[in-house]
Amino acid sequence: LDRERLSYSSISTGATPRRISIHIESLISRQNDVTREARGPPAKAAFDSSGKMTKAAEGFCRAQGVGIEDTFTRADSKGVDYLFVKVLEKGRSTAEILANVIPSILESISFGRTMRWNSSNVTFSRPVRWILALYGSKSIPFTFSGVHSSNETRGLRGPSGSAPSIPLSSAAEYQLSIQNLGVILSEDDRKNLIIREVSRIASSVGGFIAPQFLETSDESLVSEVTNLVENPVPILGTFDKDFLKLPPEVLITVMKKHQRYFPVQSDDKKLLNFFVTVANGPVNEKVVVVGNESVLRARYTDAVFFYEKDLSKKLEDFVPNLTGLTFQEKLGSMLDKQNRVAKAADALGSFMGISQVAANALHAASSIFKADLVTSLVVEFTALAGSMGRHYALKQGYSNEVADTIFEHVLPRSSGDALPSSEAGIALAISDRLDSLVGLFAVGLAPKATSDPFALRRAALGIVQTLSLRRIDLDLTDAVALVAELQPVAVSEEARKSVVEFVVRRMEAWMVESTGHRIDIIRSGLAVKGSNPAVALGVIEELSAISEDEEFKRALDVLDRAGRLLKSNSEVNGDFLEIDTSLFENEEENRLYTSWCDVADVISFSGTPTEEVVRALARMKPDVDSFFDNVFVMAEDDKIRKNRLLLTRTIAQAVDSRFDHRLIQRTS
Repeated sequence: LDRERLSYSSISTGATPRRISIHIESLISRQNDVTREARGPPAKAAFDSSGKMTKAAEGFCRAQGVGIEDTFTRADSKGVDYLFVKVLEKGRSTAEILANVIPSILESISFGRTMRWNSSNVTFSRPVRWILALYGSKSIPFTFSGVHSSNETRGLRGPSGSAPSIPLSSAAEYQLSIQNLGVILSEDDRKNLIIREVSRIASSVGGFIAPQFLETSDESLVSEVTNLVENPVPILGTFDKDFLKLPPEVLITVMKKHQRYFPVQSDDKKLLNFFVTVANGPVNEKVVVVGNESVLRARYTDAVFFYEKDLSKKLEDFVPNLTGLTFQEKLGSMLDKQNRVAKAADALGSFMGISQVAANALHAASSIFKADLVTSLVVEFTALAGSMGRHYALKQGYSNEVADTIFEHVLPRSSGDALPSSEAGIALAISDRLDSLVGLFAVGLAPKATSDPFALRRAALGIVQTLSLRRIDLDLTDAVALVAELQPVAVSEEARKSVVEFVVRRMEAWMVESTGHRIDIIRSGLAVKGSNPAVALGVIEELSAISEDEEFKRALDVLDRAGRLLKSNSEVNGDFLEIDTSLFENEEENRLYTSWCDVADVISFSGTPTEEVVRALARMKPDVDSFFDNVFVMAEDDKIRKNRLLLTRTIAQAVDSRFDHRLIQRTS
């Protein structure tokens, strides 16, 4: 609208599973007229020696639709005279513009998945069935995906599956008409209604809906259900109490992931034999309940069969079957992967300095942690991987530590999921993800911009969150090198670096999205410490805490001024001898060197907090300014010049082992 010079007061949008709406208030009826200047040929080419217009100038006038008398000359920013004209562009009608613009807007909408459904060859998320396009009381005529726009919308589908067409006489009627049809256009309104009603219904049977199912994040159950219905109608259902003998995670997975039901829990957080489903629009509730209960009964009956079948064998008895589950053609079976990860986890556990108790749990878990992938229940319900491994391990007498390690190796499974918390679980989770990243990068299967079939971005994010938020001091360069040696294929140095860079990029994206730290400070810390996420996070947090302090700004001034000559002087690229105080010719040199010596130990000690380092540098500012104001660094004498450059380089690189100060934006 702005590009087409169409002013308006406000824009509101809405979306349901069956419609996308844009409502524009106070949209003007036509473009405003506008006068623009057009530049033609240079004046020296526009006029001949006698002052008459050349063919070039005449052609320019014809192209702009003006006469020769409408031209004038003016110098540009470089002082060159050009021929100019002023051209009046008459505004077009809004309806005409929208008829041309709307199809291109529709074509530009991107979706994670698209489809084609007719000869128009247009791609969209779902088939387009109707297009309502009105400006006031006038229809805006255009065609998209083989569908002609009109003044008609549609309501909810009836029992026959079809929806009646409803004509509108003006755009102003739309909101009320949609409301009368029972469609709740606002996603937030639908979501709030669902939360309120499913909670009320659960309360009516003495239960409640667990908070994780009612979170408003994009991946939550309530968000998914909200975008499956236009008119939410929550309904209570029940199932046989005998099914409660199944593990709670099985019951919940079937209800949540496969049926999109809300599980009902008691006050002591035990599952009740109730669920809440959400129908779309007015329905025969008895018929809907019977149908939903029947589907759930069938799934739970299958789950009981699979569960009892799995319990008839020990967890370790499933391990040989992992050979039949391919991880990747060149990287072997899932058993091969389990064996590699077991070796890597043992070594990483040593790097991390885990306790002997944790090491014992890690050793026991690492021989069976993938076994549940070939159990009947997990084959049927893949989301239960890890959960059922823990459950079966406990059933078969393994310790809580071993069982928790098996479960925690899959964490986090999605955004917002819990992180592994035990030492053994962290070591196994990191090793498993690094094995996937290193191996798949080595065989050329790194994620592409639009494709990540092995979920490596999620694996990298899991590594970042676990190491940084659990404050695990682990350098990924060393860890990747360790894992690379265990791969069945050669892992090039380039692939190893690419893995580390990939993880660092994921950390940057995650921190920008969720931590609130300034992007320049994030990049400053990651540029130096990115291969160690826990240390990088610590540095970034320290920098953020002092980024607005005057001392921080003075410290940056010190680093900037000391490093200014180094950018363009090749003499500082080599290794110099130590600073030679006998070559000092000025008191300013002595004062600056003394000032540096006073703080050097504080700055160079890796355990010194960044805030103290910054304060130490800030104290040097008067001596740094005095040095550069009164001392000519680039002296003719070779030894004196290099000695001064060495002094400035020493100061300029004072924090290079902590963060890259050059990436931090200077604020006034």
